Amino acid sequence: MRVGYDIDSQSSGSLFRFEEGNGEIVDAWVTNEIVQEYGTKCGIMVSVQRLDKNWKATDDEPINELLSVGPVDKFHPAQADTPDDKDPQDLGSDDDVRGNCFIAVGGKAPDRKAKISIFGKSLQEKGMKPELLNGYAPNLIGLKAHFGRQVLEKGEGYTGKNDPTALIVHKIVTYPKGGKAPAPAKAVVNGAPRPATRQAAKPAVPAPAAAPAAAPEPPVSADTGVGAEVEETALGVLAYIGEQNPGQVLTRQKLYTKLVTALLRQVPDKNQHKPVSTIIKNPDWLDAQLAELGWNVAGDNFTVPAA
Repeated sequence: MRVGYDIDSQSSGSLFRFEEGNGEIVDAWVTNEIVQEYGTKCGIMVSVQRLDKNWKATDDEPINELLSVGPVDKFHPAQADTPDDKDPQDLGSDDDVRGNCFIAVGGKAPDRKAKISIFGKSLQEKGMKPELLNGYAPNLIGLKAHFGRQVLEKGEGYTGKNDPTALIVHKIVTYPKGGKAPAPAKAVVNGAPRPATRQAAKPAVPAPAAAPAAAPEPPVSADTGVGAEVEETALGVLAYIGEQNPGQVLTRQKLYTKLVTALLRQVPDKNQHKPVSTIIKNPDWLDAQLAELGWNVAGDNFTVPAA
């Protein structure tokens, strides 16, 4: 059963974290992860890139934080075909599975005290559309905000040295695509809508000139089906990651995390981020290209050549 984490959907009843400051959610997915002594939890993993006071990306690596939904006996990651897919594929309770939404095994929405519920409540209170808080993780990508921490009550059996906290937002400066809630209704006067201010008629605007002919499409690679320019950019991004990590062994997932930062620093045109990310996350293409670059490819582990 698909469930969300907007305020109305919540029911009563991580090892890493992003500390207070400006940040951008640059990736988000749903997974299962062992959380200290509390067993395996299902949750939305957000990858947050720290931003400076001018809302520009810093040199810090993105921080992945699990916003837990609940235990895996009640919630599972799932793979939806669309953001509103009502019957996504259940990915089960194994560790480290990766989906794009979550489902309730028992049919109940996340508890109000769950970290994902607390995060969703703060988003909605700052103007986020509740429709985007439907459990589909990619809806969060692109959110720029000043993040903070909310102190939580210590649950039974809590053994941590510090108070438990949950990620929240204090201010949103950029909403994900289509994420801003509509403005409040117009003010009323004596029970009736305020009359609109009369405006002078605007002069006629001349018809626009004919649009120039569209530029020819860039050549497409017969092997990958993407533009040759995109493939060339992807190779440049991989080379950059190699330069930044000489001699290191990167797992496939770690490489994907570093990809987020590399795109921000090496590809100014954000329209290219998605196609470049897509081709790099194609295992067959990636493994072949890394081998060409001299990396040692062993399953999901990649050894970068020493400098």
